Amino acid sequence: MPLQVNYLEKKMDIMDIVSKLWPIVLAGITLVVVLAKMDQRVAMLEEKTKILFDFHNKEHYTTHKD
Repeated sequence: MPLQVNYLEKKMDIMDIVSKLWPIVLAGITLVVVLAKMDQRVAMLEEKTKILFDFHNKEHYTTHKD
């Protein structure tokens, strides 16, 4: 009988740990996803900014040749 009680206590301990940790695990996964999307968007904005400056410099140097 004590073996069965010990098993149930361990099972409840594991369930308690899981029930307390799932929000932290979910928050960690969400953080990784959000940071990955943000990194992708920043890279896209850097590329757009580079293209914009290239167009501006190209126009500036072609129209102001002396």
